[in-house]
Amino acid sequence: MLGCGSGMARGVDGKYLLLEAGLALAAKLSPPAVLQRIVDPAVEVTGARYGALGVIGARRAIAQFVTTGITAEQRRDGGTPGGPTPAR
Repeated sequence: MLGCGSGMARGVDGKYLLLEAGLALAAKLSPPAVLQRIVDPAVEVTGARYGALGVIGARRAIAQFVTTGITAEQRRDGGTPGGPTPAR
């Protein structure tokens, strides 16, 4: 699942950023690093204030979760800059 706060692209070369994210998938990076390299450009391309990417594991629960644009406190509390997380 990929979620981004509201916003539109603001002159960012989206194709280049998405290519970079794709290349990250092919590189020998840890899974959390790959996820971060996907969510960061997604936020930049859309002009969002924040974004999150979660991977659902074998137990149908979020096994890995990365964010950008929110504080550690907001992430710990499960909230976003605009209020509570829409789905828990």
